[in-house]
Amino acid sequence: MTVAAQVEVQCEDYEHTASLSGTYGGIEVRHRRASTREMFQLGLQHKPFELVEFSISNYIMMRARGARWLTALPVFPYRAFRHNIIHVLQGSPLKAPGDLRGKTIALPDYSMTAAVWTRGLFQAEYGLDPGEINWVSRRNQRFPTPPGVKLSLTDDDLEDLVLRGEVDGLLIPELSDKAYEHGRFRRMLPNHPADERAYFQKSGIYPPNHVMVVNLEVVKDYEPVARAVFAAFASSKARAYERQLGASMVPWSHEHWETTMKLFQNDPLPYGLTPVNVRAVEMVARFLAEQKLIDGPIGIDALFDPVAKGLSEGASR
Repeated sequence: MTVAAQVEVQCEDYEHTASLSGTYGGIEVRHRRASTREMFQLGLQHKPFELVEFSISNYIMMRARGARWLTALPVFPYRAFRHNIIHVLQGSPLKAPGDLRGKTIALPDYSMTAAVWTRGLFQAEYGLDPGEINWVSRRNQRFPTPPGVKLSLTDDDLEDLVLRGEVDGLLIPELSDKAYEHGRFRRMLPNHPADERAYFQKSGIYPPNHVMVVNLEVVKDYEPVARAVFAAFASSKARAYERQLGASMVPWSHEHWETTMKLFQNDPLPYGLTPVNVRAVEMVARFLAEQKLIDGPIGIDALFDPVAKGLSEGASR
């Protein structure tokens, strides 16, 4: 087959992207493995790239602010429940979201998707208004602080702030290796797997945190590229499912695989604008509006164009 074009896709090295590189519809898709920090800077600083994995909350914020040089494909390479990312000291009395009223919580960036989901879930599921929490974050924020948010900026290490007792907890997906070594932290919600499972069974939402975005200033043949990249992701994910990647190296993992796949109807990572994906994107957009990170509601039509809406996994196989 004659390859008509090439396109570089920058994405983390997940099990479901291990077979991403290949030729689809005459377009060679090349997977470049990159770190989240590296990839996010491309979008946030408007640097040249073709396709890159990006923060879904920051993408929505940029589109709401008028950025039309980038658009998104309905491919969500990274999802995560967020009941488990408030870390406190072992002896902390904080055991539930309601205990955070009036407390001070540190976080790397106020606009990061993990924080948007967590604040939204706390308000929707636990009745905790994020405005009742004092926030501390790093000085270099991705976006200006929304009006009315009680956010202080610091140059100090966020984990050290918790260890010194200057803040009450830390909202972060992963602690440093050093923090795990000294063992002084614990997750605020110790039964978070059960909490997350109950949330999924209630809502049907496995929160998308990242989305694939296209730089329209660099990608000139957008429609065939979009179709080729979507097909590449769908094909790579299907191969990972067939091989049960992630379920072959530790004991009892096959039983866990079977239980999880049954819960998620055999596809924890659906692509395309399926009804559940539309609800999830609309939910994070609503949280952004409630948290005043965008001025008001923004719909699917403003986030995904007609080409993206026409992409489906059934058609790509």
